Amino acid sequence: MDINIDSAIIVPSICNSHEPRSNRIGLLLGDPSGIGPELVASLLFDNKTIEQTEILIIGSKSVLLSGATTVSTNRKYTKPIDSNWINELCKTEKILLDEEGLASHTERSYGFPMGQINKKSGEYVLNSIQVAVMALRANRIGALVFGPFNKQSMNLAGLTTEGELDYFAQLMDYRGLRGEVNILPLSDKFLWTSRVTSHIPLQVVSSSINRASIVNSVQLIHQTLLDYGYKRPKIAVAGLNPHAGEGGLFGQEEIELIKPAIQVANEKFDIQAVGPLSPDTIFVRAKNGEFDAVVTMYHDQGQIAMKLMGFEQGITLQAGLPWIVTTPAHGTAFDIAGKGIAKVSAFREAFTLARKMIS
Repeated sequence: MDINIDSAIIVPSICNSHEPRSNRIGLLLGDPSGIGPELVASLLFDNKTIEQTEILIIGSKSVLLSGATTVSTNRKYTKPIDSNWINELCKTEKILLDEEGLASHTERSYGFPMGQINKKSGEYVLNSIQVAVMALRANRIGALVFGPFNKQSMNLAGLTTEGELDYFAQLMDYRGLRGEVNILPLSDKFLWTSRVTSHIPLQVVSSSINRASIVNSVQLIHQTLLDYGYKRPKIAVAGLNPHAGEGGLFGQEEIELIKPAIQVANEKFDIQAVGPLSPDTIFVRAKNGEFDAVVTMYHDQGQIAMKLMGFEQGITLQAGLPWIVTTPAHGTAFDIAGKGIAKVSAFREAFTLARKMIS
């Protein structure tokens, strides 16, 4: 079913503003069966973080109120969490809520099974992404921060792309270079990482790597760092095999694919990349400040290191897209959904990054 942008994004009865504002940040509630609504509510309770920022909440009022009630009960928040709470937020003219836009696609009541993979939540997510992209394309928001999605629920609802990144790109009519970039705030800097392959089985990783895909990944993170403000980012590229192949003893990918790709990236695009480096020490060197970013060959090669260093602060940037889209680097946490104990730190970092990138 088509969703009309004017009825879906800004409802005059909630907040009277139809002016396009590219510095406004959209908050997408995420999977309603997970911790996403709790994270958004927690952020809205954090006046210090959201002050001086215009926010558009994209999602159903009942879902947000349920998340807010869960959080407030656990934290003994004394103010009543009800429709008046939403209205008070809107009085600041900073918080805008899509009240009706998803009503034709979801029930008005909070009728989603908590902590479970299910088609209904997947449908809610796909529809809310559609609304969010329309808001971006209409310049109602300049960046989007979304609560965690569950890919299995999205697949049950009919998702045909590899994941949300490609779904965003599809809705944006964007066919250019893109990929997930993970970011970890350290004490005095950010550590950035991208990967050549993503959500595929380990057994097909080697056959999925080629020189072009390596060059693309290096180029993507280089451009992302330039967009953020780096002048001459230092990029390390990991090998695929133990000890980066040990001169061919443990595999030929480093010699035949990775090293030539790094050379092409440096010479053709004036990039400062080094490698292939041993995967077991590359993140130690990056954490110590030797590199600004790391390019890995597959998902867990980078994600395990990043999450060990800072699981509660990690950010995912949907890099390459025409608009800024960020999310926490963790999942829907079905095991703790509805308990009010989800930590908002990574979602807050994703929000702060998005705000900085559009400022």
